[in-house]
Amino acid sequence: MAQRGARGGGRSGSHISGRDAGDRNASQSYNDAESQPSSSVRGSNILEQVPSNPSKRKFIEVDSEKEFTDQISVIRAITCILKTMFDGPWTSWKKVDKEHRDAMWEHFKGLYVWPEETDVLAGKVWEDCMKKRFPDVMRRAREASLKLAKAANVNASLEGDLSLLKDYRPNWIKKEYWEKMINEVWTTSKWKRLSQSGKNNNVVS
Repeated sequence: MAQRGARGGGRSGSHISGRDAGDRNASQSYNDAESQPSSSVRGSNILEQVPSNPSKRKFIEVDSEKEFTDQISVIRAITCILKTMFDGPWTSWKKVDKEHRDAMWEHFKGLYVWPEETDVLAGKVWEDCMKKRFPDVMRRAREASLKLAKAANVNASLEGDLSLLKDYRPNWIKKEYWEKMINEVWTTSKWKRLSQSGKNNNVVS
């Protein structure tokens, strides 16, 4: 997926020293960015503009653990790209079509640059990052929806009937997509089983 030359691509998680502290800080920043309900101003969902001068792109590298450095910046950028360019009933990264994946990748390459010789690796790291972050984005979308539902005195829960959340979508997901995600995935018995088994490791989207 990566192109030749010094490119940009994004991954969440990066740090060569002080890894544990970096993980906590990056995770908190990511959580803050994800916690906005649909009634709020988009804020962190505003897509970062690609600099007109390519030399202004942020420099990152792939570290020894196959993650990008400057993780807080990368996590925020990936989250904003995913939410702002969200354009389908996608409940997992594998459901995002190639056209939209490529568009997200191209935008990230406009924001970041890395050593040319690691271009292919950077593309793989970015893809892996999007795949790993997607469940968190979906989980927080459901949590934001639940907050709105409760504010409207709807007796709903994430463990109960998620069809009650249809009218309380996050502002970055279109109504038709949100309803389809709920109807075709999140209210199915299969998803509920996976949700229960994945509670401890947060892998279910």
